[in-house]
Amino acid sequence: VTTPEGEMSYGLSLLFGQRERRLISQRTTNELEEAIKQGKYPNRPPMGYIKNEEKKLEIDTLESEIVKEIFELYANGNNASQVAKIMKENNRYLKNNGIWNETKIKRILSNPIYIGTLSWGRYHRKDGKQVIIENHSPAIISKELWDKC
Repeated sequence: VTTPEGEMSYGLSLLFGQRERRLISQRTTNELEEAIKQGKYPNRPPMGYIKNEEKKLEIDTLESEIVKEIFELYANGNNASQVAKIMKENNRYLKNNGIWNETKIKRILSNPIYIGTLSWGRYHRKDGKQVIIENHSPAIISKELWDKC
């Protein structure tokens, strides 16, 4: 890259590489959004759900009861830390031998999937850029309990 032509060629290669990377990123984003609009769930299913062959969420009977318990404990005046402590003390099931903590409880309590509403991009997209789809998946808790929490 010691000649002017070499510098120009190198610079153009970098620009085209950057353009291609952005195009791939945009296509991937568009495909994910289209999949979720079709009712699919492209990530690991949240607690209380399993994915069927079509990549759509279905309620997991065992885990959904635990999710309901979390919402009911919170609605009855316990904070997230207290709910985590109760879940730990009662030795409630958690995938992959995980440990109950306040963060896990807060994530469950703030995820609208439990009333059937998918909020895609809650953690990684700016406000207004999230994709929100009501009635995307079967609800585990009632809208009333969600509102109370």
